[in-house]
Amino acid sequence: MMNFFRKYTRAILIIVILVFVGSIFWIGSQSIGGASTDARTVANVFGNKISYETFMSLYNMSLRSASKDSQIDLTDDQKKHVKTSVLYELIQTEVMYIQAQKYGVDVSDAELKAYLLNNPMFANNNKVFDINRYYAFLNQINMTPKQYESFFRKQVAGNKLKEELYSSVKVFESEFAAAHKANPKVTVSDMSRAKGNQILNEWYMGIINKGFADRKIVVNDKLFGEI
Repeated sequence: MMNFFRKYTRAILIIVILVFVGSIFWIGSQSIGGASTDARTVANVFGNKISYETFMSLYNMSLRSASKDSQIDLTDDQKKHVKTSVLYELIQTEVMYIQAQKYGVDVSDAELKAYLLNNPMFANNNKVFDINRYYAFLNQINMTPKQYESFFRKQVAGNKLKEELYSSVKVFESEFAAAHKANPKVTVSDMSRAKGNQILNEWYMGIINKGFADRKIVVNDKLFGEI
């Protein structure tokens, strides 16, 4: 795997939600028609379908979270922003998972279990996994354990791929010297992360652009507009 990373350092990806913000109207214009979607599919990402049910579960959870954080009722424009952000996040998850599979990054059942058991969101006051909190969360987002764990496995696989990709980024001495001269507080770690972000975002946007152009990524514009 590391041979691949060394060879294709300029063709790696990371997904940052903010990357998508400038593409909101572009994506909408490219998705009209929904030739590769059905009535209950919000989007089709290289053959992986994002169902209406999955979208609504995460959309409603995001609305509750955003409303709680702002402590006021969200405006229609704010709700539209949340809706678009959730769509992008779900597309991101599918693309990352597909790329992880492509390059042999797997998540075993044992790994998935460990991630869930160590998730502080599901821990009690003694910092121990609480099955009741886990099921309360599932009830809140209206997902079964199987549905959520399938979705979470994809997220974990994508995160593992990102970390593998970050670890392959090299900062050359000349690059660090120039950056350190401009900002003495900069570290090699800072530079590695920033360089990784740039390289990986470029790759990701290349995948997204080609996916929409080739209609391998298709948003069901009619269904999405009705939500």
